[in-house]
Amino acid sequence: MVNLAYFLLATVLVALTLAQTADHPLVGTSGNLVERFHDATGTVVIINDEQFRVDNFAFDGQGVRVHWYASTQPFDINGNFQCNIASGDCFSLVSSENLVTGSSYNSESYTYTLDGGRNWNGIRSISLWCVPVGIDFSSIELPEVAAAPTEAPLANCKSMSDFFNLRWELDLASNSITFEYETAIRLDQWMGFGIADQSLGFSGMVGADVIIVGRVNELPFATDYFLGARRPCESSTVTDAVCPDTVRMGGTSDVIGLEVRGTAETTSFFRFKRPLNKTDDFDRSIDPDAELFVVWARGPLDGDLVRKHPAGETSSTTKIRFSDSVNDCVAVTQAPGTLAPISTV
Repeated sequence: MVNLAYFLLATVLVALTLAQTADHPLVGTSGNLVERFHDATGTVVIINDEQFRVDNFAFDGQGVRVHWYASTQPFDINGNFQCNIASGDCFSLVSSENLVTGSSYNSESYTYTLDGGRNWNGIRSISLWCVPVGIDFSSIELPEVAAAPTEAPLANCKSMSDFFNLRWELDLASNSITFEYETAIRLDQWMGFGIADQSLGFSGMVGADVIIVGRVNELPFATDYFLGARRPCESSTVTDAVCPDTVRMGGTSDVIGLEVRGTAETTSFFRFKRPLNKTDDFDRSIDPDAELFVVWARGPLDGDLVRKHPAGETSSTTKIRFSDSVNDCVAVTQAPGTLAPISTV
């Protein structure tokens, strides 16, 4: 977990202008980066759903490995960028090369494309981030906006439990699948679903490729996890724990976009897209015509850290063939007042 408490930075108010457009509500937003280190300054302009531009970008080019990162959290009370990579709410925004090139940036304009088909849903701040050290060189806070809800239902819906309906629709032209979790979870809970390690011959949690959704400080997230073992992700357990793909060496996020309807007090709908094929060593491919063992679980959020999944909320025999037409959903029930015990198996 990244600790930024030792930075004694002054609170800075960032002026932002929100333009009226028919695209994502953040399109047209602009504001100045808040310089922290290495003379990094510039003006960020969100130019469309998948790109932003940095005008008058200045940076001395020093550091180890510097990338554009995003956080689902706004600045903290002291005006600092918040980055908790272990929880998945802070991630690489642009799949570009290291910005440390041996030369400085001298007030020119640069356009960047968001990583893996992301859009601006849920993103509250952007940082010029020194990855190995965990330092914010320069950052900007974005205004809080809501993505327009998607109303068209997906083609298939399967009742997984009394608190979880899984909806999906294949797009073979783009080699992707759209999922929607219809679930009743509280603000202190997460919901996850994914593809098991098929070589086990059952729906085993360990080795599964899972996308977990929930809310941190009421802001929704969807994070791609690999379940290396049944214990929470910490800096000393990244290899053998429930950790986001993005904190593992060579890992990337499979989540493409996120649209959310509902609140923690009602049934929530978390909709996103993911590729059918693997994009890193921590993914499980989805063959639409194969019967695949799947896993799901609901569990507690410990602050903004996903804890181990509760016992008794997944089946060891569940399979889904995603090319089948399925529609057996029933209304989900609200989240219980108490959580199931945490599995230690």
